[in-house]
Amino acid sequence: MSAPTTSADASTSSAKKSRARRVALSALRVAVVAYFGLIIFLFFFQSIFLFRPLREVTATPARLRLVYEDVWIESDGARLNAWYVAGDPGRATVLFCHSNFGSMSQYLETIGLLHGLGFNVLIFDYRGFGRSTGKPSEAGTYADVAAARAWLLKNHPPQALIIWGRSLGGAHAARLAADYHPQALALESAFSSFPEVARDFFPYVPVGLIARYQYPTAADAARVECPTLVIHSPEDEVVNFRHGKIIFSALTGPKRFMQIRGNHNDGFLVTGREYEDGAKKFFQDFGVLPKGPNAGGTDER
Repeated sequence: MSAPTTSADASTSSAKKSRARRVALSALRVAVVAYFGLIIFLFFFQSIFLFRPLREVTATPARLRLVYEDVWIESDGARLNAWYVAGDPGRATVLFCHSNFGSMSQYLETIGLLHGLGFNVLIFDYRGFGRSTGKPSEAGTYADVAAARAWLLKNHPPQALIIWGRSLGGAHAARLAADYHPQALALESAFSSFPEVARDFFPYVPVGLIARYQYPTAADAARVECPTLVIHSPEDEVVNFRHGKIIFSALTGPKRFMQIRGNHNDGFLVTGREYEDGAKKFFQDFGVLPKGPNAGGTDER
């Protein structure tokens, strides 16, 4: 037979429940404050996730023993530093739009690879990157890409123009290709839109409501008419592989998907010769490179 519950026991139990409720409510308030604090932080400081420039130019194409022009391009209130590396006579020109990180110095391997295919190469730093003046913004970086194209047409009119964008540069390349119709487009490790890639990192945040940048790569890709090569790795830890598939599905013109290996920043290096051969075959098949020995890939027309 159990002992009867006394008023003291009931009072102790009630006090414990009251303390538990207060602790729970306090924890909930902390969680709510932390959550909305995160949202406020992301709203005002999301540019630090998107733009990661380096102001130093630590190396130039001279390290690869390449002759190059060090040039300045005027772009809507900013001055952009760029390098033009001449390739084989009569070859197409690649306008290369680099990622959100670093400066042109971090892309020497890519310059060397493209030059090895015989292409002329124009690479530039967005405003606020490298020695380029100004502060990066979505409208500003779109203006920078258009200014780089205009400089190229005026100073080194290309036999054929390839716009090549990597990561954030894919958004710029897709917009430029949609607006100006080059001979070919390459989108490498690109995200389908900024809100979508941000949602991958912050799935419980209403990214669509607070995103101050859009960079709608897939939507712009849907307007592209030229042959397009989409390049992505399933091992990409920054931009999920599905983004490449979304962009590829959005394309309505001739297209090819090249799956590579490696992470977001070194996929082209890890994949090595297969990367080079896959790109070469794509541009040969669509008449941008002269025919010659080539390798793998499937297209949709």
